[in-house]
Amino acid sequence: MLKLRVQNPGDADLRYDGVWAEVELRGQPLASGGAPVTGVVPRFGDAVVMVPVTASGLSIARQVISLLRSSREGNGVGMVAYALRGRLGGTGLGGGSFESTGEIDLSAP
Repeated sequence: MLKLRVQNPGDADLRYDGVWAEVELRGQPLASGGAPVTGVVPRFGDAVVMVPVTASGLSIARQVISLLRSSREGNGVGMVAYALRGRLGGTGLGGGSFESTGEIDLSAP
């Protein structure tokens, strides 16, 4: 389950109808999914939207092999690039695409 925190910096409520998201690690797909949820993110506020995502066995195996290979080469696991993309469905002022990228530290316990 992916917890998606949606912030609304605008002065009007953001209404959405449906959500879809995908997660990538190291430039390769890891998980994706969507839900027919509806809701409102209040003006100048935020909300948490729960999105069920699925990761295939192949995508998990690909990530594990990549991490093991990196570790064997002496690079360690360390910082791993991620990308989160998706869409909040809606009409009018509601809805829109989103994207977030960055790095997470997998070397910490």
